[in-house]
Amino acid sequence: MRILPPSLLLLLAASTTCLAAMTATIFVDVPSNAWFAVYVQQAADLGIVSGYKDAHGTLTGQYGPGNSITVAETLKIASEGAGYNESAVDVPPGYTELYGWATNYIFTAQNCCGIAKGFSLQEWNDWSFDQPASRVEVAAVFAKAFKIKITEQNHHAFSDVSSDMYYPLADTHFAYAAEVDALARDGVISGDVDAAGNPTGKFRPTDPINRAEVAKMIIRMRATYGTPGK
Repeated sequence: MRILPPSLLLLLAASTTCLAAMTATIFVDVPSNAWFAVYVQQAADLGIVSGYKDAHGTLTGQYGPGNSITVAETLKIASEGAGYNESAVDVPPGYTELYGWATNYIFTAQNCCGIAKGFSLQEWNDWSFDQPASRVEVAAVFAKAFKIKITEQNHHAFSDVSSDMYYPLADTHFAYAAEVDALARDGVISGDVDAAGNPTGKFRPTDPINRAEVAKMIIRMRATYGTPGK
């Protein structure tokens, strides 16, 4: 798995003053003074994230803030963050053996959010849920899970995002530019910055996103759009 260091690559434009200051975190690898600590802690308190488990299913106390997030983890966080009840979804025979803990989240994403709707078993097999999710995959999945209002724009928020690009792997007919534009419009994402903290105008849609960035993003999604799954 490709590991990215914690960074400000995916700054969220909205003010964070509404979030309480952190004095401690429940994860040994999340320092209380880290920029992402408050978001990881709040996501954990809400039951959206729980950190890594060992081979016996025991929590290790590690969150892995600089690690890439997988597609399966993205679907779980989207489902939990938006308030869906993954235990209520119907799972056809043959899938639980393939996807284990992720199965109900996968079908919640499909049935409730319209992500990869109508995929056959073979098509699901072609989508590797253990691979790192790209930045645009996370943005697009979150946008669908939170049912945000999408409007097509002639001018896009980022220079490396355009209308002729498509959300990879999940649905070849799903253009993602409008979803990225909507998140930028609503102040959830603002893209990359340079060493001086100035916006570069780029989003790097196909690059991986790390777990610290995702924690910040899911908390901002809830603050902006609520929990439509409830």
